[in-house]
Amino acid sequence: MASYIKGTGSYIPEEKISNRELSKRFGIDEEWIFQRTGIIERRRSSSKGVVDMAFPAVLSAIERAKLEKKDVSAIIFATVTPEFLTPSSACVLQSKLRIKRAIAFDISAACSGFIYGLFLSSMVVEKIGGAVLVVGAEYLTGFVNYNDRNTSILFGDGAGAVIVGKDPPGHKILDFYITAEGDGWKSLLIPAGGARLPASERTVKLNLHTFKMKGKEVFRNAISGMEEAITKLIEKNGIKKDDISMLIPHQANERITIALAERLGMEWKRVYSNILSLGNTSSASIPIALDEIERKKILKKGDLVCMASFGAGYTFGACLMEW
Repeated sequence: MASYIKGTGSYIPEEKISNRELSKRFGIDEEWIFQRTGIIERRRSSSKGVVDMAFPAVLSAIERAKLEKKDVSAIIFATVTPEFLTPSSACVLQSKLRIKRAIAFDISAACSGFIYGLFLSSMVVEKIGGAVLVVGAEYLTGFVNYNDRNTSILFGDGAGAVIVGKDPPGHKILDFYITAEGDGWKSLLIPAGGARLPASERTVKLNLHTFKMKGKEVFRNAISGMEEAITKLIEKNGIKKDDISMLIPHQANERITIALAERLGMEWKRVYSNILSLGNTSSASIPIALDEIERKKILKKGDLVCMASFGAGYTFGACLMEW
């Protein structure tokens, strides 16, 4: 049974972190940052919480779906920067929205969180009906060590949301390829704050509550992981790469996106990129992109769209959709 994206929404914080600001901090050239990442600026939230960012994105998605808050039957919240270890950010968001008696839970699949959430939403909406809210929201700037230039030049804050229903109208979700390779878990992580290494004076002093990344390993695996997901999804559905009107990859790093497009043999005009002004917003990057594409009316009815993601873990996957 197919499901449909019936509405989109996003929230972009106003405060900007420019390459100039970071270049002064690290004593490096602005152009070096741009050439390494494809980013000129990234955003920082003043709210210091993912729910406050998600809230306006959700309201926009509900409005565009021409629904009301009471129609929401489930909330799936993808994030690696939750409000609390417990309860879930989904429950906090549910309370803020004043929605009663809806399923609400978080998923932690890093930058693949939104694709994982969309996959789950298709099953949830088939079982219980109603409208399933899928959110990707991140407060990454709160977990960056600004003495580490490898991670601080990448990450920004933001939120995106979609409403999924089981009936048209909407953008038809056709199929998924979802998987993970757990051997990669050490390549990108926040070491402290969980059961393995609880918070202490030592963990704070050593900045163990911030991102640690083996950049070369993540870079290499991000390209191959998304290429695998896209290729297998295309083969599974008996279509060709040329049938894809738009590829929407996770906005990890412009060099990753360029390398992915080259491996797939896809023209750049068919690849969506907004990392220039937003940076890497993890699980929020794809739903933000979807909302931008919707608002700009870039695609037409019937166009085939492929979304692809790769994140810490490693998690990766792709979704095929008809606009």
